[in-house]
Amino acid sequence: MTTTTAGAAPPSRPLLDRRALRQWPVVLGAAVLGAVAGVLLQLAQADTWTASTRIDMAPAQSLSSPDQTDRLIQAELLYLTGPAGAQALAAAVPDAADVALSARQVGLTDLLEVQATAPSRDAAEGAATAGARAVEEHVRQGVQERLTSLQQEFSDVSGRLAALPASGGSDDVRLERASLQAQYDALLASLAQARVAASSPQTQLVDGAAALVAQDSASPARGAALGGLLGAVVGLALVLVRRRVWRVDDAEDLEALNVRALGALPTSGSEAVDLAALRDRPAGDPVESAARQVAGRLLPVRGRVAPVAVVQALEAGASAAASSAALDIAVALARQGPTVLVCAADVYERRIGRWFNLTDDAYGLADLKLGQGALPPAAEILQPTGVSGLFLLPAGKPGPRAVDLAEDNVAGPLLQTLRDADLSVVVDAPSADRSVLVHRLAALAPAVALVALAGRTRVDVLERGIEDLTASGVDPAGVVVVGSAGARRIALGKHR
Repeated sequence: MTTTTAGAAPPSRPLLDRRALRQWPVVLGAAVLGAVAGVLLQLAQADTWTASTRIDMAPAQSLSSPDQTDRLIQAELLYLTGPAGAQALAAAVPDAADVALSARQVGLTDLLEVQATAPSRDAAEGAATAGARAVEEHVRQGVQERLTSLQQEFSDVSGRLAALPASGGSDDVRLERASLQAQYDALLASLAQARVAASSPQTQLVDGAAALVAQDSASPARGAALGGLLGAVVGLALVLVRRRVWRVDDAEDLEALNVRALGALPTSGSEAVDLAALRDRPAGDPVESAARQVAGRLLPVRGRVAPVAVVQALEAGASAAASSAALDIAVALARQGPTVLVCAADVYERRIGRWFNLTDDAYGLADLKLGQGALPPAAEILQPTGVSGLFLLPAGKPGPRAVDLAEDNVAGPLLQTLRDADLSVVVDAPSADRSVLVHRLAALAPAVALVALAGRTRVDVLERGIEDLTASGVDPAGVVVVGSAGARRIALGKHR
């Protein structure tokens, strides 16, 4: 950002300026904390073991068709993953609540794979084995139940067939005997097949349960890496967020933002001024030296025309500091020649006039009206201060609107009247967020200084203030930092 070319948009400040680079401990600290937190979380996470075993659901393939085997596998999948399977597992495995059981068909084969996930190797292997045993028992029970059902049905059909006459009888009797005989033959074949199946192994355990540590188990190294990365990202985000609300601390901050620093004043911006100390302040006083240096940078060449400078606070919170800076600059100019301090900001906060014990209704800026004739001579509207060469033009009667209206008409003639009297002019203007009055005087003034309060004025407020003035056609001469620790270094000539 620059303040040297009128009407030019301030360029964006670099992402990594000197203060951002000084924030690397924040990023490093956040990364370290994130890594430690990641390790602790991983250590707090127990290892997870997964065991699996496979069951051949058709060891005697000649006894069942592929379709029957597929239906059997699907039925056992539903059983094992359903409530009945959970009950069977709970009966066989202690702490079954910590075990997750699953099953799947291995491709297009007759194999059923049972998987169990548990906090320990023994629990995982035990649960997988228990799941396989539950499947085997369920299949065996199914075969036995079918055999029992067939036997009961065969016995019923045999009894009914024996009760009928072996031959002869009515047509209904013959039809019933033929139907029962067909059922008898079918049941006899099914019963024979069921007996063979019951006497043969229905399932066969292909391999025993073997447990492995799951991929999502605790890993301190992984926790440290992920935690450190997340912490670094959070730390960088904090730096970027803080950067949006960074505050101007000293003139070096202005240089890092490519803003011209007029200097720094070691004043506090307080609500009181020691008039006796102000009148008797020696030339070597730090405040006097700093103010003289700021005045020299703000108005480097006096020339034939008396200089005019506007001093404006960037925000209302820095108004007292701006008034104090304007007074110090005016006093420094008064050492070189008669100077007028225009108290335009006093219309909002009666400050400079009260510092010099003037009443609020003292004749001043709000009372000047061009429509009532020519402006009075400078000697009739100025107030002496007791400081050699320094005069005040008070704000006039209270009322911001009155000052605005007066300023619309008399800004140009007033400055011309003061210049004709060979008076240097320093305007203590209202803050940028309070009034547009400064733009009228600033357009007529060769030099406009903005005031930033050290540790209070935010960087974005500074940028916005410069952009607003630049957009209105006013080219600020630079920024004065009031109350900074580096002000005394500047006053002592230790700042370039």
